[in-house]
Amino acid sequence: MSFSQLDKVNVYMSFGVSIGDFSKLSYTIDTMSPSVVEYFLSSLIINYDEGSSNIDFSEYIQVGDYMIYQSCSGDLYLKSNKKSHADDLYETGSLF
Repeated sequence: MSFSQLDKVNVYMSFGVSIGDFSKLSYTIDTMSPSVVEYFLSSLIINYDEGSSNIDFSEYIQVGDYMIYQSCSGDLYLKSNKKSHADDLYETGSLF
């Protein structure tokens, strides 16, 4: 599973939230249109294809087709929930 690391300081600043206040960030993002949030986040990715060993999967924000996770050290990561076209090639419909 790969994630994209977000510029933590600029994420909080872009949404007008105190740095490190993940619950307030979640509330703020929940009140916005997913397309607007995705637009902001697309410009805040600093590293692609990061590992997931230190990510706390219990703290996340769902934004449209994406999830924002917070690591144990407070870093923020973005993961797409979209299925790739390759996934569709190997799935079959139900027979029932």
